[in-house]
Amino acid sequence: MFYTAVTTCLFLFLVISIYLLKCSSYKICNRNGFIVLSIGYILHLIFTSSLALCQIYLLYFLVFIDVNTFDCLFHTTIVFYCVIESFFYLSTIEEARLLNNRLLLKRPVLPNNYAEQIVDRLSNVYKGAQNDFRACFTGWFNGIHQSSYDKIYEGNILDFLSMATFGVKTWNDLTKKKQKYIKNVLYKRYLKKYPEQRSNIKSGYNNQIQLKHMYRDTIEYTHYPLMKYLLFGYVRCFSIMRMFYMGFRCQSIGQITFYVRKYSEKTKSLPPILFLHGLSFGTNNYISFLHRLTTLQRTIILLEIPHSSLRIQTEVFPMSMIISSIEQLLISLNVSSVATIGHSYGTLIQSCLIKQRSHLVDSQLAIFIDPVCFLIFDAHYSENFVYRKSPPFTSCIDDLYLIYAIERHICWYECNLWAEDIQQTHIRAHVFLSENDDIVPVSFVNEYLTKSNISTSVLPKLKHAQFMFSSAFQNEVLHVFI
Repeated sequence: MFYTAVTTCLFLFLVISIYLLKCSSYKICNRNGFIVLSIGYILHLIFTSSLALCQIYLLYFLVFIDVNTFDCLFHTTIVFYCVIESFFYLSTIEEARLLNNRLLLKRPVLPNNYAEQIVDRLSNVYKGAQNDFRACFTGWFNGIHQSSYDKIYEGNILDFLSMATFGVKTWNDLTKKKQKYIKNVLYKRYLKKYPEQRSNIKSGYNNQIQLKHMYRDTIEYTHYPLMKYLLFGYVRCFSIMRMFYMGFRCQSIGQITFYVRKYSEKTKSLPPILFLHGLSFGTNNYISFLHRLTTLQRTIILLEIPHSSLRIQTEVFPMSMIISSIEQLLISLNVSSVATIGHSYGTLIQSCLIKQRSHLVDSQLAIFIDPVCFLIFDAHYSENFVYRKSPPFTSCIDDLYLIYAIERHICWYECNLWAEDIQQTHIRAHVFLSENDDIVPVSFVNEYLTKSNISTSVLPKLKHAQFMFSSAFQNEVLHVFI
């Protein structure tokens, strides 16, 4: 029996390995990445099938287990676990219902140049926008092709502007004052800039197309068992222990947690490095990269972001709170400026830091890895991350709590980083893009940044977040500091 089980497991591992190496769109060419991907894929299969197995076992137990042959310890333990998972599934359904109905937080104040951003800058970014401004946001509508601009009527444009600006579902949900701002400021600015397009836009509303609305659409998620959160919690504990061994110490500012590794007087004159992680298991995903960071012999600050760390976390900290906490931490460390490294979701915080506390990063180095902060208003981001079903081995990013944080709490005009924002603060920016990124529209972003004279590097053959599996590319990132 034992040998049969081992043989079966080895055969399944062989099949999975061949699939990941030859057929998977998320394949990794280096050994370390392949091992991590294989383990992640197997865990995903276990996680997604655990609820069904629990239900089958409970049914088997009720129907076939003879009381006379009842093994108290074994069956009690398994039945207890199966019952707990079943209740957790029901609680998750209720949690999703509550999150779908939860009122949105008050949106950040509109920037003073918002009208310029959404009309002038937006139209300068998209090819064909001069011919038809609707080219900028066609991807936000279901039921039309990329070039079917004529199907977007005036009412549909007003709906899009209302969603992008105030987060409401339709134009009719706005107050009279906000309707006046949308129509007499934003829409009129567009018509004034492109008066010849007025005749191309039909009046009224086209009911045949539907606006995608992350703030209002039902949250689509994959249920993961309680076992997943417990397992990742244990892994996170061991990672924190390893970080303490590396010299990091925990420091809290209000509800925000940081890990700080202070270095000696030798490099005290150099600004600290603030690292902002992306959607992941938490800090443990970046242990190897953090270890390489320590070789720079500088003070390192790591921001722990609970709502992007695969936890049962429904509280999402506002960007303003996070940025304020970073400033308070730097004051407590007697530091006036900081270099920054952001990965994926962390680049959104990096963007807000640059725009809201520019004096802390002025003239400092800022490294963006797999950034989602550039041109975030583009529909490719929402399509790739929210509306498209993710592959089953991309770190469980379709988890309820991660998806909730993304869909309900990202305000594009707060988090989007324009080239002008970088130029105004004189930041020495360097952007690393993964060639085969399945979330970021790489060619679009790279072209925009290159035209703006912002230094970029495209990491060949990599997908989103795969730089973590490659020591060569991690060293390439760190080489920018030298």
